[in-house]
Amino acid sequence: MYAVRAGAAGKLGIVGDDKVQAPRLRDAGKGRRERDPAMFASRAQDDEAAGRKRPRRRKRIGDAIVVREEDERRQCRTASPMEARGRSCQPDAREFIPHSMPSSAESGEAPSIQALRDILARIEAARKTALAPAPFTTLVAVSKAFDAEAIRPVLAAGQRCFGENRVQEAKGKWPALKSEFPDVALHLIGPLQTNKVREAVDLFDAIHSLDRPRLAEALRAELDRSRREPVLFIQVNTGEEPQKAGVAPRDVPAFVALCRDTLRLPVRGLMCIPPADEAPAPHFALLAKLARAHELPFLSMGMSADFEMAVRFGATHVRVGTAIFGARAPVAE
Repeated sequence: MYAVRAGAAGKLGIVGDDKVQAPRLRDAGKGRRERDPAMFASRAQDDEAAGRKRPRRRKRIGDAIVVREEDERRQCRTASPMEARGRSCQPDAREFIPHSMPSSAESGEAPSIQALRDILARIEAARKTALAPAPFTTLVAVSKAFDAEAIRPVLAAGQRCFGENRVQEAKGKWPALKSEFPDVALHLIGPLQTNKVREAVDLFDAIHSLDRPRLAEALRAELDRSRREPVLFIQVNTGEEPQKAGVAPRDVPAFVALCRDTLRLPVRGLMCIPPADEAPAPHFALLAKLARAHELPFLSMGMSADFEMAVRFGATHVRVGTAIFGARAPVAE
């Protein structure tokens, strides 16, 4: 097998421990010099008689030297942990939670731990194939419809960022879990009613579903009262589906101006849920474009079926539940 390494034009490369010997030349007339085949044959015979092996010559393709795989391995250096994570950064504990990869599978461990390990590995793999990945990608483990006993093994494995859809459900299980694991960051990823704003601000560290002026005003009033500032994401209805919440893409500039400039809300990103019957990539690309246009650093996009695609489009937060915890039982309204 061969690998290609760039070389300087017109120069012989030095690869690994074997130096490429300069060719012996003879006068070819008219000021030109060319290789002398007789000299090479003589040297090869001498080496064979002495039992010496001559190093294999490298191939050249244009200005690139083709080296053998073993030489390439010798020249590779091991990436540091920081490089392996894609130089992740931690702007705020509520925004980015560093993931601790669970140890290798042990007999009797919960299936959710094995699934968590797989999801984290797939996120890292997607980051490596992305042309321009986000500085970090946080896994939001969506624990809606699962009780504390189902969540605790995932917490014990090191996962610290979780998502819930309903304020009331989260109130029933997370205060006790947070007392055991005080460094947990809890994200509200479902719709928020204005009459639940006070409870949501008190419990959640991030809210992904800011989608209308009345809710923005209610959040502003509660933030003033409580002095808490959860990170806010504006939900964008990229497919403009009538049954789905979110701001239409054409209305994003005005809504960002209202929330961030007029109401001075801590809006840091955008969130979307692509239509179920459409390819997600165009929706992720649109959300990323809108975020860049408004200098918003965070993108909450991608779920169990498409999070790897979202990572490749620059997601900073992926919301994965079923792929970790399994299928959910129906939740009573």
